[in-house]
Amino acid sequence: GFGIGAASCMKNVRWENTNSLHNYFGILTGNAMNSEVKLSDSDDNLPAKAEDLREEIIHLSIEEQMEETMFLGLRQTRGISLSAFEKTFGKAANDVYGDVIDRYIQMGMLQIDDDRLFLTSDGMSVSNPIRADFLL
Repeated sequence: GFGIGAASCMKNVRWENTNSLHNYFGILTGNAMNSEVKLSDSDDNLPAKAEDLREEIIHLSIEEQMEETMFLGLRQTRGISLSAFEKTFGKAANDVYGDVIDRYIQMGMLQIDDDRLFLTSDGMSVSNPIRADFLL
């Protein structure tokens, strides 16, 4: 993400840019006033690297990656690919989330069509609590 407070996730690493306007522009211009802020090089005139803007860096565990796959995938109308889940994690989604999936299918909130698991129209209206149940 670009800008103050922007969040990104790439290759199972999540980070946020600084929320401080002062620090953000200080880093970009090489005039950081905060001793906690590190410049990209010892030369204050060099431009900052993207890493210099990051305040919080989290390396996601396999469980956290599965949670994000389900939680974020179910935000999309097309849902998640069950075969892609298994290929990525070496486990079927049903092996990890079988009870949750079965419960919401029986309630008419989730549906499986071909290879995709997705929220039904009824499930979309109450999607936050459903998606929260996929947090391990």
